Amino acid sequence: MLKSKMNENEMAINLFRKQIGDKQSQISFYERHIVELQNKKDEIMNSSGGAGGDNISVGTETQLQNELIALKGSIKDLQDRLSSKDEEIIKYQTLLKVDRDKHSLAAASLQEELKAESLPSGGKA
Repeated sequence: MLKSKMNENEMAINLFRKQIGDKQSQISFYERHIVELQNKKDEIMNSSGGAGGDNISVGTETQLQNELIALKGSIKDLQDRLSSKDEEIIKYQTLLKVDRDKHSLAAASLQEELKAESLPSGGKA
């Protein structure tokens, strides 16, 4: 029973680690996208000139700012999920340690019982 709990907890930890890796990849993607958008914004701001260019630049800048806000929100959400997964991993690691300790104690107790039963009934070793 303890062994199956340990295996179950180890599988859950491995799943969470994989999910954390996926979330970290998503965060990296969004961070790169934010940098690209900021570079585009800077490029547009530097290359715009004249009255017509200013209007286009303002509209594009607003769109870029909205995209940046959305991406930053996505990154924050992913980081929150990542923190939650980290907490879950710690929880399962703790449970796994407790189960391993119980298993070790049960095994030691069983060995002591077996030693006691194998000794001659007349005396101790």
